[in-house]
Amino acid sequence: MASSKNHKLKVFFFPFLATGHILPMANLARLFSDRGINSTIITTPANSTLLHLPSSVNLLLLPFPPTSETNLPVNCENTASLPNSNPNSSHISNLFKAIELLRKPFTDLLQQHQPDFLISDWVYSWTADLAQSLGIPRLTFQTCSAFCNVICNQIHEHKPHLGINGLMPFQVHGVGHRIEMVKGELPVVFDHPFVFDMFRDAEMKSYGTIMNSFYELEPLYVDFLRATRKLWCVGPVGFGDNQQVEKIKKWLDSKDPDSVIYVCFGSECTVSAYQINEMARGLEASGHPFIWVLRIDDIVLPSGFEARMEMGESKGLVLRGWAPQAMILRHPSVGGFMTHCGWNSILEGVSAGLPMAAWPLQSEQFINEKMVVEVLEIGVKVLRAVGDVVDEEIVRKSVELLMGGEQQSLEMRMRAKEYQAKARAVMEKGGASYEDLSHLIEEMEEYAKKRKMGGG
Repeated sequence: MASSKNHKLKVFFFPFLATGHILPMANLARLFSDRGINSTIITTPANSTLLHLPSSVNLLLLPFPPTSETNLPVNCENTASLPNSNPNSSHISNLFKAIELLRKPFTDLLQQHQPDFLISDWVYSWTADLAQSLGIPRLTFQTCSAFCNVICNQIHEHKPHLGINGLMPFQVHGVGHRIEMVKGELPVVFDHPFVFDMFRDAEMKSYGTIMNSFYELEPLYVDFLRATRKLWCVGPVGFGDNQQVEKIKKWLDSKDPDSVIYVCFGSECTVSAYQINEMARGLEASGHPFIWVLRIDDIVLPSGFEARMEMGESKGLVLRGWAPQAMILRHPSVGGFMTHCGWNSILEGVSAGLPMAAWPLQSEQFINEKMVVEVLEIGVKVLRAVGDVVDEEIVRKSVELLMGGEQQSLEMRMRAKEYQAKARAVMEKGGASYEDLSHLIEEMEEYAKKRKMGGG
């Protein structure tokens, strides 16, 4: 436990306006407040409704710019609320313009409250120069893996993707594993190299990096990054919820241990109506009970599908909109996770000890897929090529392999359980992530003390 003087340290947390960034940083703020740190989350009014903060974590709101200045629909204050969350959409561009308009009120808050440290989402590269100009040390919070960071850094540095056909695989060298990719699997930032440089320069200007991962999950890649920067791994930082919806729990309680596959593609990713139909048919054909979360309420499933799922032994439960993912994944009846490979979802799957059917849809999810399938070896690959429709037969076979009793399946499940044990251990007192957070807080306290004495 950190010392009793920790209450003197004041830390601001500034998450990017996306659910997958806001919730992990809110939980990071909670971890700091649990150690006696004066912790404050900075966000906008609509995003504050996502938060269920303990009384020990403060909240300050930034006024979101009016629609006349942003060209965004009313109440669209994060990526999940946008009509189209495609990284190339005009709505995303307009959201970033709105974020630019937050600079002034955010600067005013920093000047008014003078925190000892700013922990900023890595996406807000501009906070590096701002914090520096105000004499406030900035730490970045990384919402992706060390593996993803290393892969992206190597591709940016050596550019193996340039000058080759878009369908031809290229190898990412110098990363400890044989990793091959195609251009379509690269995050959109590689279309704009200057943006990548901007993010990297801001990272290097900062006091250090906090990562939502744990050393035992990816030691090689954490060591890669620690060779170039100060880095603390404090995860798995919680993402989801502790709520238990009675209908869902009752349904899960009726199933055998490890028999249910949970299917969810996150809060933002969308797939075509045709793909949804193939998924429905494949899940039904697999014969395994499933919980399937659909982000959009008005998605139309094949005729009679939901009625058939509700009959007899109720093989499938379809949830629309929100689901208590953390509770579902940890339920004893859940034995597998079909996921879009968002980093938060992967961490939740690892923490629950589940093998995964990896089905990336955009951005760094393709890199995360390679980590799950090829590095950790706790998942099966679903998508054969970027942009392909995954037909009913592939969905069925993927579920059967993930949930089956074959040697490959059993070995995946065994490795997943081993990582689950490690994920639990690192967050307990004496564990790697617990100790990393302790060392970080001690260093922050010492740094703040020196600054106040005129030595920083």
